[in-house]
Amino acid sequence: MLLAAASDLSYGWNFAITSIVMIVIIVGAFLVLKYVIPRLTGAQGNSNSKIQILDRQSIAPRKAVYLVQIEDKKVALAISDNHVAKLAEWEVSQ
Repeated sequence: MLLAAASDLSYGWNFAITSIVMIVIIVGAFLVLKYVIPRLTGAQGNSNSKIQILDRQSIAPRKAVYLVQIEDKKVALAISDNHVAKLAEWEVSQ
């Protein structure tokens, strides 16, 4: 119905309607990327969590070293597809 009526409108109104529709689509895409996708993938950040991933360094395909802080300790972990190994652990100085 909007497209049928668009032929009766001036070019200025057509441009305005097209611009508004594009802005709504862009804002909708932004909101989906910011709020919906992280919830589906479980990538939510919890500021109250006692576990924080401080850094990640890939060392080979599907193998990485993570630096994790758990309360007052930092832990370096080597992680692959089917194995997790603790490399080091130290107290966090405050």
